[in-house]
Amino acid sequence: MIVKAKRLTKRFYEQKMEITALDDIDLDIKNGATALLGPNGSGKSTLIKLILGLLTPTSGKIELFPGINESIGKKLMRVGYMPETPSLISGVNAVKFIRHIGMISGLSYNLALQRAHEVLDYVGIFEERYREIKGYSTGMKQRILFAQALVHDPEFLILDEPTTGLSPEGRSEMLQLISEISKEYGKSILFSTHILPDVEKICHNVIILHLGKVLYEGSSSQIIKDAKKGKRIVVSTNVEKVTRDFIEHGMKVIKDWRQENAFFVRTHEKLSFSFAHEIAEQNGATLIEFRDEEVSLENLFVDRIKEEVKA
Repeated sequence: MIVKAKRLTKRFYEQKMEITALDDIDLDIKNGATALLGPNGSGKSTLIKLILGLLTPTSGKIELFPGINESIGKKLMRVGYMPETPSLISGVNAVKFIRHIGMISGLSYNLALQRAHEVLDYVGIFEERYREIKGYSTGMKQRILFAQALVHDPEFLILDEPTTGLSPEGRSEMLQLISEISKEYGKSILFSTHILPDVEKICHNVIILHLGKVLYEGSSSQIIKDAKKGKRIVVSTNVEKVTRDFIEHGMKVIKDWRQENAFFVRTHEKLSFSFAHEIAEQNGATLIEFRDEEVSLENLFVDRIKEEVKA
């Protein structure tokens, strides 16, 4: 177990208003790669700051490496953090910056320098390491942030939106590095993001936050399995009427966010091409597509939020 939260609540007070960022949540972050999902304002950043000790809970409890009898300072030395917003020192090059972070993390000067060169090699910063950081591209800055999280060889990495602002090629390269760190080097990772396809490539565990509540906690494969066996259906028009009809017949419907008149229906004994064709015609629509397709994590995520809002 890496992190354990019990009845954790965090409130902020701004201009005489009370804002609840996390509302009486329980969650466990286990070994391996865990995705922390949620839209803006869901409580992701607040949770990360509580893990790092940058905030204190309003009530409840959060423990880093529970069961290990060490001071919080020593425990934090075992954590690497890649912030969403670049916090780089202007006027220095990458080697000096990473060496400085290594020394802050408890390494000697010589070891910090050695590790700085090693992690810069690893993230793909070569001759550029001797240039001032302020002249780096967005992609290079993200690599520097990743390197500074790795320099002291932590066992737990917190990566806050690590692919923000990257090109498709840059994002792919960053995801490859993160995947390698997790799978080949055995690092545990908390990967905060809103880009759900990235999660499916890296993470086995998922925590979904929305409005300060935990909507889902478990394996990514399980949440997909919840609606995996089914059909993707596209109709010409009247999609709301058509989907309502499927629901009235006891079927689970998940909207496909990628296309206006598309949706998924979980496998059901009544579900067949002829049945779907009949439902479409009864609602003044034409059945355009009826085929097997795996529901993406993104569609399930949106569906979970909609269910919560309705509740």
